[in-house]
Amino acid sequence: MKSVLCALPFLMAGCYPGDPVAVSVVVLDFPASQHLSATDPDIQQALRIIDEASVTNGFTKRPLAPEDQAQGPIASYGLHHVEIDGHSLIVYFNEFGRSRSSPIVRQTCFLMQEKLSKQFGVQRVTVEIDRRK
Repeated sequence: MKSVLCALPFLMAGCYPGDPVAVSVVVLDFPASQHLSATDPDIQQALRIIDEASVTNGFTKRPLAPEDQAQGPIASYGLHHVEIDGHSLIVYFNEFGRSRSSPIVRQTCFLMQEKLSKQFGVQRVTVEIDRRK
């Protein structure tokens, strides 16, 4: 009975720990010798490409709150955010309540892959659609 009472708020809110989440990522790798920061020219160029692909597909760039910036994101577009992790720039697409990524997310990922590959080289860009955790 106690577990039912603990789960009740989640069920009433319309979500529970088992809700599906479709996760897709676009990864741009940099040389291990290169220390990355949001102000680097290559990162700024990649962010312009990501911004263009996002806006083209109807996503709107949103300002980051200081508490969000403290957790790592350097850009946010509603369904997705961009962060630096080690020697990679990663665009995360999280769609809650979905088991597969939407067509617009897939289209945006492949557009980013195409444009980032032209700028930085195809070997440095990877895309994972419906990534398993």
